[in-house]
Parts: sequence; structure tokens; C-alpha cells
Amino acid sequence: MFDPSTLPCQGGQLLLVTDSLASPADFVILSILAAQLKNHSLKSKCIFVSFSQTFSHWKSVAARLSPPTHLSSHISNGSFKFLDALTEPHTTASALRLLYDKISRILDEPDAGDANSDSPNMIVLDSISFLEWSGISVVDVKCFVRALRALCNRRYASLVIRHHRVLSDDLDDLARSLLAQCAWHLEVLPLSSGRSGAISGEVALHRGPLLNDLAIIDTIQRNNAVQYRLSDTGALYFGRGTSAGIL
Repeated sequence: MFDPSTLPCQGGQLLLVTDSLASPADFVILSILAAQLKNHSLKSKCIFVSFSQTFSHWKSVAARLSPPTHLSSHISNGSFKFLDALTEPHTTASALRLLYDKISRILDEPDAGDANSDSPNMIVLDSISFLEWSGISVVDVKCFVRALRALCNRRYASLVIRHHRVLSDDLDDLARSLLAQCAWHLEVLPLSSGRSGAISGEVALHRGPLLNDLAIIDTIQRNNAVQYRLSDTGALYFGRGTSAGIL
């Protein structure tokens, strides 16, 4: 069954996660983050840039996962860096440049992974849509993303970006740009039939135009999306029409 923690996050590749207010993808971001911190050695860095929540929120939710992920421990050993972009708002292009410089300096640290390592670094941009909503132009946001992708290529880092879609099927300019640059696109979708007590939403997975490896992972089309139910310890996944099997 589908498990976002098994998605291949190769150095230089972009994994795009899209969601909506009716079906937020926090659980997917946490699953990817937990897998990165668990599976890779201390010779790689995971940089988490949060535009929507403080560290205390992510720390609390991650600790309730099964198994739990203790973010403070990973900060202590140097494998996890949290950049709070919520309480330090980024509302200008120059502020984005300063954020880029912070990320670059972390990847320049001696214990960061490189192309000769089997432990790729990872950069997570959570809720990049908040940059647009705060007044930064789409052009500046797209330039910021392109600069990060170039940095990821140089420093053997994967890039995970969450983008909120306000309109269900209409793509905004930023979404189109991100889709053109991604290797994988993971969609978290609300139920088309409306809310259900047993089902929280659906997940679809698509190959992106810049997928350049031979990873053998089945895509999941919208018409055959995997459904999920959220609990306090994470998400439970199941095929359509089989939700009774997890009760």
C-alpha cells in the first residue's frame, strides 16, 4: 500500500506536494521528514523551512507519530535544522535572498552530505504559498525556487515543496512553474463525494517532467487514488471501497 516515506528523494530532484485547506498535507510532510531523519546518517542535513507553523507545532505532532520522531534530538546531533519563516516574515525579495544564504551556509558545513555520499541532504519548504499571500511577487518566488534547485544540484540535496491550491483544478502561475520543475508530484485531495467520518481524503502520485532516474514506483492516478484516514499517530492508507478493512 502507498507510503509517502518510501518516495525516492534523490539529490537534485524536486518532490512537489500539493494540497488544499480541505485536505492539508501535514501528515505527508511529516512522513517524508521522519523517513529522512531515520534512514540517513549524521553526514546529511535536513533543512526544514516552515512558512505556516512554529517549531513547537511540528515538534508536538512529530512526537505523536508511530513510531515517534523527536525533532529536538536531531537538532542536537546536527542532522536537522529548523528555519522559522513564520515568526520572521519574508515579505520582500531581499528577505528571500537572506533565507537562501542561510540555507546555503548550512549546506556548506563540513558534516553536510555531498555527491560522494550515500546520504543526500534534504530541503523542505512547507507552505511556499504563504510567500505569495504575504505580498511577494510570483516572479520573485519563482526565482527563489530556481536558485534553490540550482543549489540542490550543486550540494546533492533533494527539495520538497508544499504548495496550497486555493482553487480545486485551476493552476495558478506558481503551481505551473513548480509542476514544470518537479520529478514527482504528490496530490493530497479531498473526497469528491464530500466529507466522511471514516475517510479523510485521497492521495494521487504522478511522475514529473524532470524525473531522470529509473525508480520503479507505480504512479497513482486520480481515478484510482489511494484513500487515507488520519489518526493521532499518523495516516492509515487503503484502496477505494476497502475502508472497512482498517477499522
